[in-house]
Amino acid sequence: MRKLLAIFLLVALGLFLGSCKKITNPEPGPPVIAYKSFDIVSETEAYFHFTFTDPDGDMGLKSSDTSGPFAFGSEYYNDFHMRFQFKNYQGNYIDSVWYDQLAVLYDSGFVLYRIPFIDNNSKNKSLTGEIIIKMAGFRPASNKPNFRYNFYIYDRAHHKSNVVTTPEFYFPWPGMAKYVLEND
Repeated sequence: MRKLLAIFLLVALGLFLGSCKKITNPEPGPPVIAYKSFDIVSETEAYFHFTFTDPDGDMGLKSSDTSGPFAFGSEYYNDFHMRFQFKNYQGNYIDSVWYDQLAVLYDSGFVLYRIPFIDNNSKNKSLTGEIIIKMAGFRPASNKPNFRYNFYIYDRAHHKSNVVTTPEFYFPWPGMAKYVLEND
């Protein structure tokens, strides 16, 4: 009887240990992003929504991440990069670049943000979520009603995500209807 009980316990223990699934962390790799929506609130404010999946879960930057590769002016100081593009009169999209002659300022047309640090304490390090960015002055060229964005992110290990192009947006500038009617 003891022998039968010992065999039963060994078999039960073997089945128990065999059924336990070890959580393995995925290989480090780049985040994957997708456009979700763009909500225009007013002429000067919009909300940009996108989703992300990061296999190694190292998303966002701490406010103290400002030295070394995260120093101001480096590629990784901002982990969200978005380029504004406008449709020209020939129907082609052009990267926006502005030059203010009075202030002698040059603007690359990039919208840059720092995604807040995401503290990931779970055993499975993969992260999936949605990020919403409030954009004040979302359309730098008010006379360009047709526009779109290209955007990408970096994780803390400097893995660059895929580059996503949004659909075309149309937002007329104030007085456009009057201008069109007067010039028809």
